[in-house]
Amino acid sequence: MEIAMSIKQPTTKQAAGAHACTTGSAAVISPVLVTRGETTHTNQIAHIDWLAFTIRPSDDRDWRWLRTSLEQIFNIPEKSWKGTNKKWSGYQHRVDLINPLDRGESINLGLVGYGGKSQRGTMHVSLNAQACARIKDWSLVHDWGKSIDAIITRADVAHDDLEGETVNINVIRKWYDDGLFNFNGRPPTAQLIDDLGSKKGKTFSVGKRGNAKYIRCYEKGKKEGDPNSEWFRVELELHNNKIIIPWDVTINPSHYLAGSYPCLEYLSIVQEKIKTLQRAGTINYTHMVKWLRSAAGKSINAMLQVENGDIDSVLEQIVREGLPKRLEPFAGLHDALKRGEHENVKP
Repeated sequence: MEIAMSIKQPTTKQAAGAHACTTGSAAVISPVLVTRGETTHTNQIAHIDWLAFTIRPSDDRDWRWLRTSLEQIFNIPEKSWKGTNKKWSGYQHRVDLINPLDRGESINLGLVGYGGKSQRGTMHVSLNAQACARIKDWSLVHDWGKSIDAIITRADVAHDDLEGETVNINVIRKWYDDGLFNFNGRPPTAQLIDDLGSKKGKTFSVGKRGNAKYIRCYEKGKKEGDPNSEWFRVELELHNNKIIIPWDVTINPSHYLAGSYPCLEYLSIVQEKIKTLQRAGTINYTHMVKWLRSAAGKSINAMLQVENGDIDSVLEQIVREGLPKRLEPFAGLHDALKRGEHENVKP
């Protein structure tokens, strides 16, 4: 069984739940099961990498209710709310979600907009990849979003081929040339960003940014800083531009990615999100070790000589609590590092 994507008109109930954030002509984007032999896409091989939504709370709920909900449902700490004294996209107030780390460092998780007559009592939440990585229970997110008739305005769905064996930049280009990204017989626009051999990572995109459907295919490992990595990512960006994005996408992201284009129906391996995040953490760990050797290796060596080779004495003087900002978002990384499951870095 494989998944194909269809666009259908919303039911009366769905249209009513859309409030002022969608139009009556909006279509509902949904997966359709297509029987083809023994293949199945019931396992999740993709994950949500960005989520933005608009809500219209009842009169007895304000930004304080939203702040509590984001902590309880999305694992976004209340202390991360940072007022900016700025307006944003028609909202009177913009709040940046900044999670504080060690010694003044922080990591951006997204933003919240609220207030303003033009937005008619709505509030908007935009959660980036770091925020989505913190979410522990997507079924809870799904149920919460549906229960309050929240409108998803953007959802990014990503699949990772950690070894680049099935999909890579050359495969993607061939699929495009063979018409496997075509919709209704028409080839969509495409763009290739070439790193010209620098090994910083190539990107091939299909469609136009901001349209209902836009896809980025890129060398994720290289962009994370590992020039020898084969890690490749396919990322679908959905916008509620003339479509309604159902909350089902948060618990069945694989269905929507596999059904977005004919060439992506091949997706049939289980998405191991923790493994993906640990791979990203490993790349950043490797980069950190190389930087430390270059920036402070000689100084640490000098300290060892002064302390007569007493490594514990050296570490006691220089080690700080916490993790570097680049490593903080990755689920399970701290335990993996304690177990020694990272890759050893060779000179």
